Amino acid sequence: MLVAQSETLVFSTSLICKLHILLFHLLQAVAMGDEVIKEKCLELIDEHGKQTLESESFTELQSETVKTIISRDTLDVPSEVNVWNACVKWADAECKRQGKQVRYSFRMFLQLQFMALWVQLKIKRYGGLRTVHGMPR
Repeated sequence: MLVAQSETLVFSTSLICKLHILLFHLLQAVAMGDEVIKEKCLELIDEHGKQTLESESFTELQSETVKTIISRDTLDVPSEVNVWNACVKWADAECKRQGKQVRYSFRMFLQLQFMALWVQLKIKRYGGLRTVHGMPR
């Protein structure tokens, strides 16, 4: 049992390191305008969407890169809640970087923007909003 837990910890630590490196390469590709590397990085991020959004490295990204990642149809996350939580965590970190206090009004603004984005993505992906069970409203 201890060995299995240890292997899981090593795998998790390894994945965290790989995601950190991957996000670093994404930033470099964006900065240098290398679309091929950028797309390869985004494909790998899509495969590990939940882990990417939960990583500390995600909070260090620039706003345009965050928008690019969260707006991808191919981002593999269990729920939009994962995306929302990552956006809030990122926004908190961004406020700290800018020396601004995180305020409730800012979070509400972020929530409204996220909901608008979510609706756009659902319409784009499914041709309209759907219920939890996938039936059209």
